Amino acid sequence: MGDAVFWSATFEDDAGFESATFNCDSTFKSATFERDAEFASATFNGDAGFESATFKEAASVGPLVCAGRVLLSGAVFESPVPLSIAAGRLECRRTRWSSTAEIRLRYATVDFARAVFEYPLTIAAEPDPFVLTNGQQIAEEPLASAPAPAVRVASLRGVAAAHLVLADLDLSACLLAGQRHAERRTQRPPRRRPSSCRATSPPEARQGRHRGRCRP
Repeated sequence: MGDAVFWSATFEDDAGFESATFNCDSTFKSATFERDAEFASATFNGDAGFESATFKEAASVGPLVCAGRVLLSGAVFESPVPLSIAAGRLECRRTRWSSTAEIRLRYATVDFARAVFEYPLTIAAEPDPFVLTNGQQIAEEPLASAPAPAVRVASLRGVAAAHLVLADLDLSACLLAGQRHAERRTQRPPRRRPSSCRATSPPEARQGRHRGRCRP
């Protein structure tokens, strides 16, 4: 599909975008996902915009692959949720997590300036391609020209480091000005755990209120 525009959409049931391919920029800005946000094995060949989106009961987000930026700035996660993302850049400025979470990444440069963690949050680099529960490895063709899949942190300005655990990240260029309780930030080796995402299936529009449109 071309540009996917779901601005302010409300997904009352599971949002089924498993294995979907978005060929251009896609936006779910200010969307509300009241149940699961199913993006397992989804591919974004442009940017994936979720700015100011609300994830109420998502069991997981991803694993997904994005050639450009995954934009989560201003988004709110209300329940425990793992995020698995291979992308060129991840922006989480002023993103709020209201429960525990784990973010596993490949390739990305990440910006968490002013993000709010109310409970412990782990950000970890994943050394190998993500694998679904059916054993299928996620293809990473949109990132074929990217450098090594190391994850670089661009900014942690203004975050509550007491709740933050970092694993195997490059902090050499990270901006830390204004970081709260910086002395309590920890970095540990990554723990390997299988993906909790579901097996792939063709993308589908499930029942519920989907106020959005997709331009060819």
